[in-house]
Amino acid sequence: MREHPDHHDAGLLLHLYDLRREEKLRRARDWYIREFNADSADEFYRRFPPGSEQNTFFRMVLSYWDMAASIVNQGLIKDEFFFENTTEFWLVWSKVKSLAPALRERIRNSDSRRGVAAVDRDDARPTREFLSQGRQQNVQ
Repeated sequence: MREHPDHHDAGLLLHLYDLRREEKLRRARDWYIREFNADSADEFYRRFPPGSEQNTFFRMVLSYWDMAASIVNQGLIKDEFFFENTTEFWLVWSKVKSLAPALRERIRNSDSRRGVAAVDRDDARPTREFLSQGRQQNVQ
């Protein structure tokens, strides 16, 4: 892997930033940071049922950061460069981290992947583990 970020990393980071500026995603991110809180999967589904604007916002925010994390995890952007310029991910992850196991279990027991599919798909586990374990020092 390359030792230093290059203009491709910079271009990709700027593109990811530009995506965050889309009006609905901006509103979703604001809602998530200011208002999202759930202590259990039951509370999550009670407060943010599928089809609600809040559930849509939740899925938008988590799917955006899941996509960005996948780009990092696949080595398409230098991870140090990405995390040096992106701190919002850690806030997003910290608010959902304790819910992830219960939400994952709930999906496994359901034919429906609505509501939390973007949070904790089985095929996204390496991304979550890489980001949650490999970068803990950035949160502290």
